[in-house]
Amino acid sequence: MPGSPLVHTVRQLTYAAAAVAVEAAVAKSRAIVAPECIAVVDASGNLLAFARVEGAAVLARDPAI
Repeated sequence: MPGSPLVHTVRQLTYAAAAVAVEAAVAKSRAIVAPECIAVVDASGNLLAFARVEGAAVLARDPAI
């Protein structure tokens, strides 16, 4: 196939970026007084970072992921 790339370069989310996203989501959750479980996953669905805001249901962990 002329002109088609044979290799794709994939950008991946880092743990540092996932941690920033979780911190922002935790801040928003607290600001709107809605305790949540927050998960950040990569393109394959693997967990990169997770937080449970005080008051969030313990059983809300699995659906967050």
